[in-house]
Amino acid sequence: MTNLTKHFLFHICLWSRKKFSVDHLTLKKGINIDNFISLAQQGYFKEPIHKVLGKCEILLCSTPPPPRNAELEKRILKLKAEQANAEYRSMTKSLLPPERSRISLREDIHSVSSQIIAVINFVLTVGGTFCFVYKAVEYALPHENIPAQVLMGILASIVVALADFYFLLQTV
Repeated sequence: MTNLTKHFLFHICLWSRKKFSVDHLTLKKGINIDNFISLAQQGYFKEPIHKVLGKCEILLCSTPPPPRNAELEKRILKLKAEQANAEYRSMTKSLLPPERSRISLREDIHSVSSQIIAVINFVLTVGGTFCFVYKAVEYALPHENIPAQVLMGILASIVVALADFYFLLQTV
């Protein structure tokens, strides 16, 4: 075996199809396993193959990754963005109010309008009670006594307001 053969058999690269190759990461020279086997079958080595292999360093060379397809890259980016959006929506689902439909909007408007009607009814009932009692006391007394009229109107309004609150709370 010559000195040149010893040098190239010291590194055996398993990925290259060239007779002599250089690994791109380690920059070591060597021959691929197919060429080594063909040299051994031709009787190139005077020693047994297991002794020759014992002196060799077997490298599992890394191949450079093939270039990626542009369409594949676009699709991967799109899928990553969709996955990130889905994850964000799942994290913030409990923070955001649920989406409303037209039916729930109608129910909300109906509920608000019934509450507005209840408030207007309350104000008119209490105000009407005050006016009625104020005038009733004015007609009941022989001479005009404004403090007594206001006091009786306020007391009657409070009684009616409490009764109205009771019935409002009963319906809710």
